[in-house]
Amino acid sequence: MFDYLEGRLERSEATAIVVEVAGLGYALQTPLGTAARLGRPGATVRCYICTVRHDELPRLLGFASKEERDLCTLLLKVAGIGPSLALALLSADTPRRLLEAIQNDDVLWLKRVKGVGAKTAERICLEVRDRAATWLSAFTHDPTTKAATRDPRRVDAEQALVALGFSDKEAEARVSKVLERDADADVEALVKAALRG
Repeated sequence: MFDYLEGRLERSEATAIVVEVAGLGYALQTPLGTAARLGRPGATVRCYICTVRHDELPRLLGFASKEERDLCTLLLKVAGIGPSLALALLSADTPRRLLEAIQNDDVLWLKRVKGVGAKTAERICLEVRDRAATWLSAFTHDPTTKAATRDPRRVDAEQALVALGFSDKEAEARVSKVLERDADADVEALVKAALRG
């Protein structure tokens, strides 16, 4: 239905944004980190769209890159994967890491995502594995995907620190320091540890 929306980022939350286009506000559900990659409220943004039906109503999913949107579309074709689970998979880590897990049949990694059991993880690997190598190559060679492949936990933690008054450079340094000590920390743990120094 839509390919992308380009307009003013009116509001952003961890997993949802509103983009105003010609006086209309489009509410989009997004993977974790998308809002931070698009920019701050007030910025002009281009958001790639996937339209799905949920409870008989259209629902718009938004992504910072075309590749991430297309990966979501691919995941939605897997039996048992709905919009919420597709967004959860894309929120778990970078698109590259998700594709690597699928290509390598890393069922244990996929099961870390809330809502993904062993059978679902195996089905994802089986149905998407053949495409994973091609997608990984595209992510590697397309410079426009660089921002989209940043760890969304890092992006969200840095954005939270900037909102608390830290400079971009200091926020990045503090989050990097925490990740060196605890690579699996979630956003909340990253921010708390970064505030402690």
